[in-house]
Amino acid sequence: MRIAILCNGRTLSSWQRRAIDLIADKHQLYMLTCDDPPAKRNAWRHGLYYLLNLASVRNRANRTIPFPTADYRIADRLDFQAEHRGAWSALPDEAFDWIKSNRIEAIVKFGLNLLTVPEPEKLATPILSYHHGDPRSFRGRPAGFYELAKGEPFVGQVIQILSNKLDSGEVLAFAQSRASPHSYRRTMVDAFSLSPMLLPQALAALEEGRRLPIEPRGNNYRLPGNATVLQFAVGRVRQLGRRLAYGAFVEKRWRVSLARSGDAPDPLAAIASADRDRNKWRSLPVRPPHRFHADPFFHESTMLIEAMNGRTGKGELVRIDDDDQTVIGGLPGHTSYPAGVEQEGRNYVVPETRGWSRPAAFAIEGGQAVRVADLDIDEEAILDPTLFRQEGRLYLFGNRASEGSSILRLWSAVGLFARFEEHPASPIRCSVRGARMAGPIHRWPGGLFRLGQDFRSAYGDGVVAFRIEELTAEQYREIEVGAASFDEVKGPHTVDVRDGELLFDWYEERGSTLAGFRRLLNRL
Repeated sequence: MRIAILCNGRTLSSWQRRAIDLIADKHQLYMLTCDDPPAKRNAWRHGLYYLLNLASVRNRANRTIPFPTADYRIADRLDFQAEHRGAWSALPDEAFDWIKSNRIEAIVKFGLNLLTVPEPEKLATPILSYHHGDPRSFRGRPAGFYELAKGEPFVGQVIQILSNKLDSGEVLAFAQSRASPHSYRRTMVDAFSLSPMLLPQALAALEEGRRLPIEPRGNNYRLPGNATVLQFAVGRVRQLGRRLAYGAFVEKRWRVSLARSGDAPDPLAAIASADRDRNKWRSLPVRPPHRFHADPFFHESTMLIEAMNGRTGKGELVRIDDDDQTVIGGLPGHTSYPAGVEQEGRNYVVPETRGWSRPAAFAIEGGQAVRVADLDIDEEAILDPTLFRQEGRLYLFGNRASEGSSILRLWSAVGLFARFEEHPASPIRCSVRGARMAGPIHRWPGGLFRLGQDFRSAYGDGVVAFRIEELTAEQYREIEVGAASFDEVKGPHTVDVRDGELLFDWYEERGSTLAGFRRLLNRL
């Protein structure tokens, strides 16, 4: 596509430039450049917000960097003077002529704050605009502020087709980042780190004529006054105190249990059935030196789990065979999420080994993990790598460790020891809800389902289910069908199923004077 970047022609925010990086190789870039009008500020009314902005919104993900540079091939450029009518700006006729003559197919707006959209007769080219806020609840500004003030767990992000009603255009791409109650700065770093991933998705949706069913009916918020900001700051201090107290004195006591899944049509129904019959759960005993069990997977005729060693603070793989619990040797660092895969009649494990090893396949022989081969993939560390075979091809779902758990990527290869290449549809989900894997992919009576972790309330407290509608070497499509969590305990966090039996982990929160020490030990 022929894409025009609307900006000042000298700089962009780092997240905006990252977004351009992601589309530069696939699209022809043009530039529409002008100077933004100076913002009118009322320091008497909004002075505390401007200070908060400097401390929180202006962060490493939003710093100003040069644009364009020699790294970009710009097909043509127009420098123009915008027309200003109060707080609103408008493009001049020369810009319309230039857009038409260059056959621009989309304009990505990174400048001119409030921009009037002309009649289609004058400008048929859509203007794409970011909005950091879910327009179903939060229109206007500032990004993330009112979500934290109201205790929302997420900050929505959209790319919309700009309209003359504020933040009410048709939505092309949508994501959710985590709202960290204790830190406005952390919230905005997470939001701006995720935002670039939306631009390739939005352009693909525009080309295919797709729109998301998001109705922009939220309140139109404005800059907060000083009293509101002061109340907001007090709230963050309180939340920070709670976070520190929780980290110092509260532990998650993780357990692994089994329950019958019966004839459930999908994983949500199976989890709901297990929750109703909690008195029938068969929970695995936690034995010293381990303090908890998590990340359970069926493996051959046994189970593999992560067990946290209370002496070292590191995760170890343990094989469970009836009453026998065997620590798997040969894994020198923290190891978790022992997902399995079969290749040519032999079973392997590809666990998460970030921190001490590249992604690798291990064979479990006796009580030892034997490193068979590193995966042939251009990634140094993958969170919760999950493999699934379909129609003669092996698919790998996981998160790049450098990007965190809100961007789910997909790779594929002809086999476990072949070259893994990133899938054309990757990343397949950009959201704090469901973008981190929560166990293997299984075919249920109701279809092929993927489970992702749900961070709606707390880490590990529930899963989101997605039905995979299409999975080939070229195409991937899934739809969210719902979420599930337990009522009396927290979880599940990882779920597996075999022969009508559900295997899952869960936790309870318990007070401990050594909680903070153990968390520190786990980071060393």
